[in-house]
Amino acid sequence: MNQIHSDGFQFHSNPSPVGGGFTLVDGGGDVVERKTILKVGMTNNEAELLGVVRAVELIESKGIVYTDSQVIARWVHRGRARGRPDLNEVIRKCKELVKKKKVEIKVVPRNENLAGIYNEKHRSVAIQS
Repeated sequence: MNQIHSDGFQFHSNPSPVGGGFTLVDGGGDVVERKTILKVGMTNNEAELLGVVRAVELIESKGIVYTDSQVIARWVHRGRARGRPDLNEVIRKCKELVKKKKVEIKVVPRNENLAGIYNEKHRSVAIQS
C-alpha cells in the first residue's frame, strides 16, 4: 500500500467522555483498518494522531499518508506538541518512522480525505461501536 487516508473520530463531545478512534482507507477507498479506542477524555487530536501513526506503520516506504489535520502534520514534522506533552513520545516515534520510511504526511481538505468521507457516512456506526 502506497497511499493511506487517515481520520480520527469521537463518540461524543471533545474531549469525549467515552473515547473515539480512527479509520484508515486506502487510495481506492477500501477500509484498511477501523479502530475503536475506549478512553475517557480522548480528544479529537489524539484520535487523529493515533490514526496517522498507524497509517505510517502500515504504509510502504516512500508512501503518502493523507490527513485533513494540519495540527497533526505540524506535530509530526516538529516531533512534539507543546500543548500536549503527554503525546510527545508517540509523536517522536511517528516522526522517526516517517523519516526512516521516507513517508510523506500530506494535508488535504476534508472533502478529499477518503477516511473522513467514510467517517461522515458512518457517523452513527462510530457512535454505537
